[in-house]
Amino acid sequence: MSKSDYNALPYESFPFAGFHPQRLSVISQLFGLTTPKLDKFRYLEIGCAAGGNLIPLAIEYEQAEFVGIDYAEIQINDGQRVIDDLALNNVRLKTQDILDVTNDLGQFDFIIAHGVYSWVPIQVREKLICLCRDHLSPEGIACISYNTQPGWKVRSAVRDMLRHKTQDCVDLKTRAHEAKAFAQVMLNSFQGNPDSYAVMMKSELQQAYEAPLNILVHDYLADINNPVYFHQFNEEIASASLKYIGDTHFYTMRVLNLTDEITTNLANNPESAIEMEQYTDYATNRYFRRSLITHTEQNVQRLVQKEAYSKLCYSLSSQPKPVKANLQAGIQVAFSFGAGTTISSKEPMIKFILSELSSHWPKTLSYDALLKTARTKLKNKVASSALSASLSEQLHSLYGQNFIDAYVHKLNLVNKAGEKPKVNPLVCYQAKHQNWVTNQRHERRALDDFSRNLIQLLDGTRTKKELRQALEVMVQSGILPLLDEHKNPVTDKAVIAQAVRNTLDNSLKILAGHALLVG
Repeated sequence: MSKSDYNALPYESFPFAGFHPQRLSVISQLFGLTTPKLDKFRYLEIGCAAGGNLIPLAIEYEQAEFVGIDYAEIQINDGQRVIDDLALNNVRLKTQDILDVTNDLGQFDFIIAHGVYSWVPIQVREKLICLCRDHLSPEGIACISYNTQPGWKVRSAVRDMLRHKTQDCVDLKTRAHEAKAFAQVMLNSFQGNPDSYAVMMKSELQQAYEAPLNILVHDYLADINNPVYFHQFNEEIASASLKYIGDTHFYTMRVLNLTDEITTNLANNPESAIEMEQYTDYATNRYFRRSLITHTEQNVQRLVQKEAYSKLCYSLSSQPKPVKANLQAGIQVAFSFGAGTTISSKEPMIKFILSELSSHWPKTLSYDALLKTARTKLKNKVASSALSASLSEQLHSLYGQNFIDAYVHKLNLVNKAGEKPKVNPLVCYQAKHQNWVTNQRHERRALDDFSRNLIQLLDGTRTKKELRQALEVMVQSGILPLLDEHKNPVTDKAVIAQAVRNTLDNSLKILAGHALLVG
């Protein structure tokens, strides 16, 4: 895509939890690496858009330095406006072509390149790899996202179809709308067809039809989209003296439940782990990766170092539904989560971990804290001599199934609103300008009108009583609509006061559950 195309239909700028320094460090530590200290580190994002990923990190890590470069001037200007408004001095964005990056950029402990590798000319892609090599600190971690084969085999057919259909459109937005409309037409034409190819095409057309316009343009209509096989990516980074560590999402790596034969094979031949992941991509028709890489001098262990789990902190991966768990062996308990996932287990340690993290959601608990509580709650249920090993083993299993998240240090958040509830300054700012905010887990959370107005008051200076009074004034003045069952504005002050009281208490619980409140 040209610079004018990027400016005409900018790529949306969001936080990505997988690119958080903690998440990157955890994956690296599990494979035996010493990672940069999370205080005065330097973090570079190539293709940073408007800083949606960088700016929340700059708020969280005040002593670190963040740099973002992007091709789209409009995006950079939008991000710089936020930085200026929040008076942040540890993050800077610049409009720059990757080919123009020079050595004076310096070295970084973390380098992120999201949405770049597969969508640029070969010379830019080569420069990107060299940039990671030349600007990554000795123990640094880079992360590159890219489209993969074989997943893009069928998806490329849809891409070719949409590009062919819209080839005469000059205006980018018009072309995107026409492509979306044609995807729906083709989707309808496959309905009711049980043929295996039709089933695959329906799935891919649905994906294209539901994609936001900027994603549709970026992946389906842009001139360049070069998916690669995982082994090809590894060959390319190896030629630049870089090596693969793992993926941002541990559960996508098939390193669990290995037989003794496979474990021995991996220990004797680390390269077979790469082959295993390649064959997994074949088997799962994988179409996208976010790969962590480092210098070849780093001693990446291909078997997970389970002792690393004792140094980490944990939370559930999504908000749990309340459950009272019987920890006795042999009694099955089902755990459900807001994301629609469930897990059932009779294993005392698994039930303990999930129930303990559920009761503290969204807070993080250290390994030591979990072990200490386990000694009490699992007494006579798990042999005391086996507690530590069992805890590490089940944390490994649950992390590998994406039921829990792991962190290097505890997150700055609370699970209950205090007398003067507070969110971080960026959340206040975002609530004023848009309908979503970035939580303390580096995730995006959508807001309703009441929450948007409430969050703008949560600077830590107002008591709950003062919050109620401020919200009542907003309702009475029409700033915050409150409608009765007939959709008419409520004007009775007593009714308004009671409605605000009830809604405030519930909203604060929701904000706490969404990991938005800080201490």
